[in-house]
Amino acid sequence: MKRIRTRVLPVLLAAIVTGSVVAPSSSATPSSATPDEGHAHEHPLIRAAIARPKQAPAPPKLPVLNGPVGRAAARSQADVNATTKVALRVLVIASSATDFGLPTWKSTLDKIGQPYDVILAKNTTLRANLLVNNDGTAKYNAVLLTDNALISEGTSAFDSTEWSVLWSYERTHGIRQVSLYTSYGTFPEDYCLREGSEGPITTPVQATLTQAGAQFFDYLKASARIPITESYAYRSRLQPGCSAQALLTLGNDVLGVTSTTSDGRQRAALTFSSGEHQVHTDLLGYGLLRWATNGVFIGEKRHWLNVDVDDWFNYTAHLYPDGRLETNPGFRLSGPEVSATHAQQNSLRDRYPLADEFNLNIPYNGGRFVPTAPSRCSAVNTPDPLSSFSRCQGNNFQWINHTMHHPAMDFTPYAQNVAEIRDNLAVARDAGLSCQPRS
Repeated sequence: MKRIRTRVLPVLLAAIVTGSVVAPSSSATPSSATPDEGHAHEHPLIRAAIARPKQAPAPPKLPVLNGPVGRAAARSQADVNATTKVALRVLVIASSATDFGLPTWKSTLDKIGQPYDVILAKNTTLRANLLVNNDGTAKYNAVLLTDNALISEGTSAFDSTEWSVLWSYERTHGIRQVSLYTSYGTFPEDYCLREGSEGPITTPVQATLTQAGAQFFDYLKASARIPITESYAYRSRLQPGCSAQALLTLGNDVLGVTSTTSDGRQRAALTFSSGEHQVHTDLLGYGLLRWATNGVFIGEKRHWLNVDVDDWFNYTAHLYPDGRLETNPGFRLSGPEVSATHAQQNSLRDRYPLADEFNLNIPYNGGRFVPTAPSRCSAVNTPDPLSSFSRCQGNNFQWINHTMHHPAMDFTPYAQNVAEIRDNLAVARDAGLSCQPRS
């Protein structure tokens, strides 16, 4: 598996399968394909498709509120004992533990490795001592809101004093704020977003980067199209003369913005919901964090090109588009498809020079490998074309030990597990497949 760090990642496929490892035994003998393995292996992804698990929760609809929050009369303690020292930690503020945006921010930060704290606004009274240490050091170098008003049960989970404490902290220490999900309107503060239209996005749309957006998300191509679906969006307009720049647009509608308050605080906001598993979250989340922290944060964004072709040599359940599931015999690759797979791998390398060392991972089950099949890329005069083609192309992939017969190993005895791993390694060794003993 190759790790590729790049400004532009055209392909991001991750389906990681790991195998246990034991040093191979010289006495192990590969077995030929036998019918004792029963019907086709039913892959967990197929079981998931059949079971039709619950959909992710629907994105919430935010109320559109206007009018600034009332200012607290007393001077905030966030202004007291201020220093120029700021810790490299991020603050996530959610309305409650069930806030739709909380898992999204957490998964984004966890993938990067950025340390963070979470404040649940409904359960916490925000005071200056939660944001600033006794010596005046700021605890957080970025503030990440799940939504612009921290809506809980139709109203803001912060009162006017708490908003004032937060804004005073940001102003005093020069901290940027990002709202992951933002409606137009001016409550609790004005992002310069004005009413356009709102509603769910169920048919995928493609947002575009403005010139400012291309600079903000400069790890994406300026011509990139951001796919958005299964989201609720506030298609907005910018208030003329307001200190704001559009980042993302959909036609004439604004879906992302940066703006500056009259007291100099800098904010960024998206006007559509983002779930933790959505493509647009993966594309934009890193840029939002990087901007919020002024590019100074702990962690690293890594793109992993890791594509696994699972259960090689085995049969697997065949799920048809109409929902029919065939398990006897199921689906198994043909020999020529091995060469076609190698051609696809080479095409990817040629199209994207940064991936010129990319190799497919092949988790294989040697129980159905036929050792008498000759090593040649031909389906003629061979007892098993898949075995012949695989031997012929053996050095062109990274083979991964995935047990001999693919038993369900939750409750299998230790001795059986050792044998499954050991014998499968012996198959690769005798067939000339490039499987590392500890892969």
